[in-house]
Amino acid sequence: MFDHRSDQGPRLRGENGSQRRVGHVPIHVLEDTAEAAFDGCEATLHALFDRPESERCAEVDAILATAPEWLMQYHLSPQRRMVLSWADIPADATVLEVGAGCGAVTGLLCDRAGHVLANEKFATRGEVIARRYADRDNLTVLVGGLDTIMLTEPVDIVVCIGVWEYTGVFLAGDDEDRFVAPFERFLGLLRGLVRPGGRLLLAIENKLGVQYLAGAEEDHLHHGALAGVEGYPDYAGARTFWREEIRRQMDAAGFGDPTFHLPFPDYKMPELVLHEDALERLDVHAAELGGLIPWHRPRLPLINEALLTRALLDEGVMGSFANSFVVDVPA
Repeated sequence: MFDHRSDQGPRLRGENGSQRRVGHVPIHVLEDTAEAAFDGCEATLHALFDRPESERCAEVDAILATAPEWLMQYHLSPQRRMVLSWADIPADATVLEVGAGCGAVTGLLCDRAGHVLANEKFATRGEVIARRYADRDNLTVLVGGLDTIMLTEPVDIVVCIGVWEYTGVFLAGDDEDRFVAPFERFLGLLRGLVRPGGRLLLAIENKLGVQYLAGAEEDHLHHGALAGVEGYPDYAGARTFWREEIRRQMDAAGFGDPTFHLPFPDYKMPELVLHEDALERLDVHAAELGGLIPWHRPRLPLINEALLTRALLDEGVMGSFANSFVVDVPA
């Protein structure tokens, strides 16, 4: 039986596979997973973090100063942390980060929470997380799919950033309806891991986001504009949702009424995160929001995105057409 804290807190049930430690950080491999790179950056990050990130700040800054390819910015930029910089995370909370990637947001969670369980399906990425934060004594890395995590007691907060939309690709199961059922099952698994009175913090793109209406390439297909708007005619397991679809699925999974926060230009590299009511309460200038465009994504020149943003603001519906949502959901 493994206890991730010396005093109290959730425990992993069963044998929990192999265990080892990188610096202060224990790694628990819950299942045999692919060792190969997922997006090609893992080997570079593994080499970079031969010492913890706290000792590699100058090197990280030097890489970012060269305006590297998008994926390296995505993994290394401190701007990634803004997606949850506003969140109230109690100092004694236990946080489970599902799909932690290469740890871009994990450091923020370690700064705020009492203990962080960083879950990553890919062993190569789990290794990067452990090396990146090897000097943290409140972090545990869990390698394996979501359905392999079994705790003796639920956590206070579950964080899930940019993961839910890929459930139809990675979540094992025999569901015939791959367009809906895996996504419902995923939320059900999350609900079982967070205690009553706890929270889920989930970030996801909006399939009807202004970027897609303006002609941006669909991020989950890497080809074609308006695929999500048209209902994913070439669906292959990855998709995203509109606000009301998210609300209905959260309710079906047993969560409470979600609060939506709107990251601009999107959750991946946010410069601004607004509460859903802020657009009405604050005098937010359309040009300010319209100018926050995720230019890393190819697009067809269908419409001026800034002018479309202004029209949606004037109509009072911009909250439904933000590029991304960060959903704060009570359990």
